[in-house]
Order: sequence, then C-alpha cells, then structure tokens
Amino acid sequence: MTSQPSPRLPARFVAWARERDIVVIAGANQARKYRRRIQLGRGTRERPFEGTQSIEAAISTRELSGANSRLLFAWGYGAAVNPAREYFYRTAAGHLYELRFVNRDGTGNAFNYSVPAARDDAARLARAVSACTGLGDRPLLFVGCSWGAAVIDYGLTHAARQGLVLPGAGIAIGGPRQLFAPSSPLRPFLLSDNGDYDNLWVQRHPDDPIGQGGIAPLRYFLNTRLHDYRIQSPDTGVWGISGR
Repeated sequence: MTSQPSPRLPARFVAWARERDIVVIAGANQARKYRRRIQLGRGTRERPFEGTQSIEAAISTRELSGANSRLLFAWGYGAAVNPAREYFYRTAAGHLYELRFVNRDGTGNAFNYSVPAARDDAARLARAVSACTGLGDRPLLFVGCSWGAAVIDYGLTHAARQGLVLPGAGIAIGGPRQLFAPSSPLRPFLLSDNGDYDNLWVQRHPDDPIGQGGIAPLRYFLNTRLHDYRIQSPDTGVWGISGR
C-alpha cells in the first residue's frame, strides 16, 4: 500500500469503543487458519496469536479510545476454538489482549463473496451475539476487515429487510465493494461506499483491489500486500481508523 494518510475514526465511534464491548468478525478463511494455529499451541498467554487483520482493527479502535479494557469478543473463527477458554493476542507493541470466542461458527471463504453468504453470516452473527452469555442486551461495536467488513456492512444496511438486527454499530475496513448476486448475475450487488453512515464506518485503501469493482479484485492474487491492513509498527494503527 502507498503511504496515503489514513482517515480517522469519527469521535462517536471512538466513544463507543470506550463504552461498549467490541465483537471482532473474522475474515475469509480464518477458521482454517485458526484451526492450524490452535493445533500448534498458539493462543496461550505464553504463545499468543498474532497477525490477524480484523483483530488488529479492533485493537486499533480500542487503543484510539484510550480505554483500559484489553478484552475482545470474536466471532467466525471456526470449530477449533473453545468458547469456554481464554485466548490471547499480542500486538506489535507487545501488549496482550484477551480473546473470548462467541461460539464455533465459521465465516465464508475467499471464493464465495456473494449475497447469500453475507446474508447467512449476518443472520448467524445476530443469533450468536443474542445467545452469548456476557454480551447481554447491551449495544455492541462490531469491527471487521475484508469479509468481516462485508458481513458488518450487509448486516447493518440490508439485513433488517430479512428481519435481522445487529445490536449496535459497525466499523468495516477493507471490505469488498461488490458481491455476486445469483438472482442477478450480470448486475453485482453493491455494498456501501467509503464514508460515515451514522452507525457504520466504511473505509477501503485506494490501492486495495478487493475494494474495487469489476475484475479489479483479481489483482489481489498478484500482490496480497495491497490488502494488508495489519498494524505495521507500534507507532501506527490500522489504516482507515488511526488517522495516521
């Protein structure tokens, strides 16, 4: 990615990050990746997880708020996680965050960026947080990158038409701009443009092919670094959130 300055998260989202529980939504293929990491003994206090975009977006949001809490909830990371266990994630600055997985649901993979997949994941997310002990009926802040961003975007802008409600606000970073619509295969389904939608903040880096239309997302496979929103150093946050 180029060094284009990042937009800064609006003040009310910063306040919500200080006041609310944050639920991280997994990107594509994370269930497979986290199965492998857990099999290798990662996620403990001694050997914490690292290098996951959606989790780092949530950490960037929480640290921007100045909150003392280092607890994050997470959804979509697959059958290998144990919701009864505590897991840990280490930041670039060496801070440890506690992760509590909401359940064992997994999200879609990189080859099903479609409206049915977004609708299904948004529905399962709504049911999961409703049933999760500890989240209760309080408003939440959902944070995700890539496919996690698509689920949040769809869930807060279109899911209500199917009677689904995500209880809170969302931050969607680096998500796709369009999804495949089986009912109208020649007309892609558009997700939100970059911007502030009151309860939804959407940002995509201008160099990121995933956030562009047409066949541009195929360029991701030529240079995956163009879709890398992870925190690069202790002095930087996630692009689209930090303002740096």
